[in-house]
Amino acid sequence: MRMFDQRLDRRLFLGGLFGAAALSAAPAFARGAKLAGVQALLDSYAPVKLPGVGGAVGFGGAAPTFLAAGALARDSKTPVDADTLWRVYSMTKPITGMAAMILVEEGRLSLDQDIADFIPGFKNPRVLVDPAKDLTSRPAARPITVRNLLTHTAGLGYTIVTKGPLLAEYQRLGLNPAAASRKSLPGFPDVPTAPSLAAFADRLATLPLIADPGAKWSYSVGLDLLGRVIEVASAMPFDRFLQTRIFDPLGMTSTWFQVPASALPRL
Repeated sequence: MRMFDQRLDRRLFLGGLFGAAALSAAPAFARGAKLAGVQALLDSYAPVKLPGVGGAVGFGGAAPTFLAAGALARDSKTPVDADTLWRVYSMTKPITGMAAMILVEEGRLSLDQDIADFIPGFKNPRVLVDPAKDLTSRPAARPITVRNLLTHTAGLGYTIVTKGPLLAEYQRLGLNPAAASRKSLPGFPDVPTAPSLAAFADRLATLPLIADPGAKWSYSVGLDLLGRVIEVASAMPFDRFLQTRIFDPLGMTSTWFQVPASALPRL
Protein backbone atom coordinates (compact mmCIF):
# COMPACT_ATOMS: atom_id res chain seq x y z
CA MET A 1 0.00 0.00 0.00
CA ARG A 2 1.34 3.41 -0.90
CA MET A 3 2.46 5.43 2.10
CA PHE A 4 0.95 8.86 2.68
CA ASP A 5 1.32 11.80 5.04
CA GLN A 6 -0.48 10.54 8.13
CA ARG A 7 -0.43 13.94 9.81
CA LEU A 8 -2.19 15.60 6.90
CA ASP A 9 -4.73 12.80 6.57
CA ARG A 10 -5.43 12.83 10.29
CA ARG A 11 -6.27 16.53 10.07
CA LEU A 12 -8.54 15.89 7.11
CA PHE A 13 -10.26 13.03 8.86
CA LEU A 14 -10.77 14.94 12.09
CA GLY A 15 -12.01 17.88 10.07
CA GLY A 16 -14.57 15.57 8.53
CA LEU A 17 -15.60 14.34 11.97
CA PHE A 18 -16.01 17.84 13.34
CA GLY A 19 -17.94 18.77 10.25
CA ALA A 20 -20.23 15.82 10.83
CA ALA A 21 -20.68 16.77 14.47
CA ALA A 22 -21.92 20.19 13.41
CA LEU A 23 -24.75 18.61 11.46
CA SER A 24 -26.95 18.32 14.54
CA ALA A 25 -27.26 22.08 14.84
CA ALA A 26 -27.38 22.87 11.13
CA PRO A 27 -30.56 23.42 9.09
CA ALA A 28 -31.51 20.69 6.62
CA PHE A 29 -29.98 22.37 3.56
CA ALA A 30 -26.67 22.91 5.39
CA ARG A 31 -26.60 19.32 6.60
CA GLY A 32 -26.76 18.11 3.02
CA ALA A 33 -23.75 20.22 2.11
CA LYS A 34 -21.75 18.99 5.11
CA LEU A 35 -22.62 15.37 4.40
CA ALA A 36 -21.36 15.91 0.88
CA GLY A 37 -18.08 17.09 2.39
CA VAL A 38 -17.82 13.97 4.53
CA GLN A 39 -18.58 11.83 1.48
CA ALA A 40 -15.83 13.60 -0.45
CA LEU A 41 -13.44 12.80 2.38
CA LEU A 42 -14.33 9.11 2.24
CA ASP A 43 -13.97 9.15 -1.53
CA SER A 44 -10.43 10.49 -1.10
CA TYR A 45 -9.50 7.40 0.94
CA ALA A 46 -11.03 4.72 -1.28
CA PRO A 47 -9.79 3.12 -3.39
CA VAL A 48 -6.44 4.94 -3.34
CA LYS A 49 -5.43 4.46 0.30
CA LEU A 50 -7.94 1.84 1.40
CA PRO A 51 -10.05 -0.70 -0.50
CA GLY A 52 -13.17 0.62 1.16
CA VAL A 53 -14.37 2.78 4.03
CA GLY A 54 -17.69 3.47 5.67
CA GLY A 55 -19.19 5.50 8.48
CA ALA A 56 -22.47 6.57 10.03
CA VAL A 57 -23.53 9.99 11.25
CA GLY A 58 -26.43 10.12 13.67
CA PHE A 59 -27.81 12.39 16.37
CA GLY A 60 -30.46 11.97 19.02
CA GLY A 61 -33.26 9.64 18.07
CA ALA A 62 -32.95 10.23 14.34
CA ALA A 63 -31.93 7.36 12.08
CA PRO A 64 -28.22 7.63 11.22
CA THR A 65 -27.03 8.47 7.73
CA PHE A 66 -24.59 5.88 6.37
CA LEU A 67 -21.82 7.02 4.03
CA ALA A 68 -19.38 4.76 2.20
CA ALA A 69 -16.82 4.54 -0.56
CA GLY A 70 -14.93 1.74 -2.27
CA ALA A 71 -15.31 -2.04 -2.15
CA LEU A 72 -14.84 -4.85 0.36
CA ALA A 73 -11.36 -5.70 -0.94
CA ARG A 74 -8.87 -4.75 -3.64
CA ASP A 75 -10.01 -7.68 -5.75
CA SER A 76 -13.72 -7.26 -4.99
CA LYS A 77 -16.45 -5.40 -6.83
CA THR A 78 -18.86 -5.62 -3.90
CA PRO A 79 -19.38 -2.07 -2.62
CA VAL A 80 -19.16 -1.16 1.04
CA ASP A 81 -22.61 -0.66 2.55
CA ALA A 82 -24.34 -0.53 5.93
CA ASP A 83 -24.21 -4.34 6.24
CA THR A 84 -20.47 -4.66 5.57
CA LEU A 85 -18.55 -6.46 8.32
CA TRP A 86 -15.29 -5.03 9.68
CA ARG A 87 -12.62 -6.34 12.00
CA VAL A 88 -12.83 -4.14 15.08
CA TYR A 89 -9.19 -4.61 16.16
CA SER A 90 -8.49 -2.35 19.17
CA MET A 91 -12.14 -1.42 19.57
CA THR A 92 -12.23 -4.69 21.49
CA LYS A 93 -10.61 -2.70 24.31
CA PRO A 94 -13.65 -0.55 25.24
CA ILE A 95 -15.84 -3.66 24.93
CA THR A 96 -13.57 -5.49 27.37
CA GLY A 97 -13.60 -2.45 29.64
CA MET A 98 -17.40 -2.42 29.58
CA ALA A 99 -17.46 -6.10 30.51
CA ALA A 100 -15.15 -5.44 33.45
CA MET A 101 -17.29 -2.56 34.68
CA ILE A 102 -20.39 -4.78 34.60
CA LEU A 103 -18.62 -7.08 37.05
CA VAL A 104 -17.49 -4.11 39.15
CA GLU A 105 -21.11 -2.93 39.42
CA GLU A 106 -22.14 -6.43 40.45
CA GLY A 107 -19.47 -6.58 43.15
CA ARG A 108 -17.60 -9.47 41.57
CA LEU A 109 -14.59 -7.34 40.68
CA SER A 110 -12.91 -4.26 42.16
CA LEU A 111 -10.85 -1.72 40.23
CA ASP A 112 -8.07 -1.80 42.79
CA GLN A 113 -8.13 -5.57 43.29
CA ASP A 114 -4.94 -7.59 42.84
CA ILE A 115 -5.30 -9.66 39.67
CA ALA A 116 -3.52 -12.50 41.49
CA ASP A 117 -6.88 -13.10 43.17
CA PHE A 118 -8.01 -14.41 39.78
CA ILE A 119 -4.72 -15.51 38.20
CA PRO A 120 -2.42 -16.86 40.95
CA GLY A 121 0.62 -16.77 38.67
CA PHE A 122 0.70 -12.98 39.04
CA LYS A 123 1.33 -13.14 42.78
CA ASN A 124 4.67 -11.47 43.53
CA PRO A 125 5.39 -10.01 40.05
CA ARG A 126 8.92 -9.04 39.10
CA VAL A 127 10.30 -6.11 37.09
CA LEU A 128 13.23 -5.99 34.66
CA VAL A 129 16.26 -4.16 36.00
CA ASP A 130 17.42 -3.10 32.53
CA PRO A 131 14.89 -4.02 29.79
CA ALA A 132 17.41 -3.30 27.03
CA LYS A 133 20.11 -5.53 28.50
CA ASP A 134 18.78 -8.85 29.78
CA LEU A 135 16.02 -10.54 31.78
CA THR A 136 17.50 -9.85 35.22
CA SER A 137 14.62 -8.80 37.46
CA ARG A 138 13.71 -7.52 40.93
CA PRO A 139 10.51 -7.71 42.99
CA ALA A 140 7.80 -5.30 41.85
CA ALA A 141 6.94 -2.41 44.16
CA ARG A 142 3.23 -3.28 44.17
CA PRO A 143 0.78 -5.80 42.70
CA ILE A 144 -0.98 -5.44 39.35
CA THR A 145 -4.57 -4.26 39.74
CA VAL A 146 -7.62 -4.39 37.49
CA ARG A 147 -7.29 -0.62 37.12
CA ASN A 148 -3.74 -1.07 35.83
CA LEU A 149 -4.97 -3.48 33.15
CA LEU A 150 -7.67 -1.04 32.05
CA THR A 151 -5.27 1.91 31.78
CA HIS A 152 -2.10 0.37 30.28
CA THR A 153 -0.21 0.96 33.54
CA ALA A 154 0.38 -2.68 34.53
CA GLY A 155 3.99 -2.73 33.31
CA LEU A 156 3.20 -5.36 30.69
CA GLY A 157 4.67 -5.39 27.19
CA TYR A 158 3.31 -5.86 23.67
CA THR A 159 5.02 -7.44 20.69
CA ILE A 160 4.49 -4.40 18.45
CA VAL A 161 6.19 -1.99 20.89
CA THR A 162 8.35 -4.04 23.27
CA LYS A 163 12.04 -4.34 22.44
CA GLY A 164 15.07 -6.20 23.74
CA PRO A 165 15.22 -9.65 25.33
CA LEU A 166 11.63 -9.46 26.60
CA LEU A 167 10.30 -9.19 23.05
CA ALA A 168 11.94 -12.51 22.18
CA GLU A 169 10.19 -14.12 25.15
CA TYR A 170 6.79 -12.75 24.14
CA GLN A 171 7.34 -14.13 20.65
CA ARG A 172 8.61 -17.50 21.88
CA LEU A 173 5.53 -17.97 24.06
CA GLY A 174 3.08 -16.93 21.35
CA LEU A 175 1.95 -13.82 23.24
CA ASN A 176 0.95 -11.85 20.17
CA PRO A 177 -2.68 -10.69 20.38
CA ALA A 178 -2.13 -8.44 17.35
CA ALA A 179 -2.48 -11.52 15.14
CA ALA A 180 -5.87 -11.24 13.44
CA SER A 181 -5.71 -14.66 11.80
CA ARG A 182 -3.75 -17.91 11.84
CA LYS A 183 -1.23 -16.40 9.45
CA SER A 184 2.02 -15.11 10.92
CA LEU A 185 2.57 -11.37 10.95
CA PRO A 186 5.26 -9.89 8.68
CA GLY A 187 8.50 -9.53 10.61
CA PHE A 188 7.45 -11.91 13.39
CA PRO A 189 8.54 -15.54 13.87
CA ASP A 190 6.03 -18.18 12.82
CA VAL A 191 5.05 -19.28 16.33
CA PRO A 192 1.49 -20.40 17.18
CA THR A 193 -0.33 -17.96 19.43
CA ALA A 194 -1.46 -19.07 22.87
CA PRO A 195 -4.43 -21.41 22.35
CA SER A 196 -6.67 -19.85 25.01
CA LEU A 197 -6.96 -16.89 27.36
CA ALA A 198 -6.02 -19.20 30.23
CA ALA A 199 -2.82 -20.28 28.47
CA PHE A 200 -2.11 -16.68 27.45
CA ALA A 201 -2.41 -15.49 31.05
CA ASP A 202 -0.38 -18.34 32.53
CA ARG A 203 2.44 -17.86 30.02
CA LEU A 204 2.44 -14.09 30.53
CA ALA A 205 2.68 -14.57 34.29
CA THR A 206 6.08 -16.25 33.88
CA LEU A 207 7.64 -13.10 32.42
CA PRO A 208 8.93 -9.99 34.19
CA LEU A 209 7.34 -6.56 33.76
CA ILE A 210 8.97 -3.59 32.04
CA ALA A 211 8.03 -1.22 34.88
CA ASP A 212 6.40 -1.26 38.30
CA PRO A 213 2.60 -1.41 38.13
CA GLY A 214 1.18 2.11 38.21
CA ALA A 215 4.56 3.73 37.52
CA LYS A 216 4.11 4.60 33.84
CA TRP A 217 1.79 4.33 30.86
CA SER A 218 2.87 1.80 28.26
CA TYR A 219 0.70 0.27 25.54
CA SER A 220 0.36 -3.37 26.45
CA VAL A 221 -1.56 -6.64 26.49
CA GLY A 222 -3.35 -5.49 29.64
CA LEU A 223 -6.83 -5.60 28.11
CA ASP A 224 -6.15 -9.07 26.72
CA LEU A 225 -5.15 -10.24 30.18
CA LEU A 226 -8.26 -8.58 31.58
CA GLY A 227 -10.28 -10.93 29.39
CA ARG A 228 -8.97 -13.83 31.47
CA VAL A 229 -9.75 -11.98 34.71
CA ILE A 230 -13.32 -11.55 33.44
CA GLU A 231 -13.54 -15.26 32.68
CA VAL A 232 -12.53 -16.22 36.20
CA ALA A 233 -14.61 -13.54 37.96
CA SER A 234 -17.73 -14.41 35.97
CA ALA A 235 -17.17 -18.18 35.81
CA MET A 236 -17.98 -17.92 32.12
CA PRO A 237 -15.90 -18.05 28.92
CA PHE A 238 -14.99 -14.53 27.80
CA ASP A 239 -16.74 -14.76 24.45
CA ARG A 240 -19.88 -16.12 26.10
CA PHE A 241 -19.88 -13.32 28.67
CA LEU A 242 -19.68 -10.68 25.96
CA GLN A 243 -22.42 -12.39 23.95
CA THR A 244 -24.91 -12.76 26.79
CA ARG A 245 -24.19 -9.56 28.72
CA ILE A 246 -23.40 -7.05 25.94
CA PHE A 247 -24.05 -8.19 22.36
CA ASP A 248 -27.42 -9.90 22.84
CA PRO A 249 -28.94 -7.17 25.06
CA LEU A 250 -27.85 -4.50 22.55
CA GLY A 251 -29.14 -6.42 19.55
CA MET A 252 -25.64 -6.74 18.06
CA THR A 253 -26.53 -9.67 15.82
CA SER A 254 -23.54 -9.27 13.51
CA THR A 255 -20.76 -9.29 16.10
CA TRP A 256 -18.66 -12.44 16.51
CA PHE A 257 -15.20 -13.68 17.40
CA GLN A 258 -15.40 -15.96 14.36
CA VAL A 259 -17.50 -14.88 11.38
CA PRO A 260 -19.89 -17.68 10.35
CA ALA A 261 -19.62 -18.96 6.79
CA SER A 262 -23.03 -17.51 5.95
CA ALA A 263 -21.76 -13.99 6.68
CA LEU A 264 -18.36 -14.20 4.98
CA PRO A 265 -19.59 -12.49 1.77
CA ARG A 266 -20.13 -9.35 3.88
CA LEU A 267 -16.54 -9.30 5.18
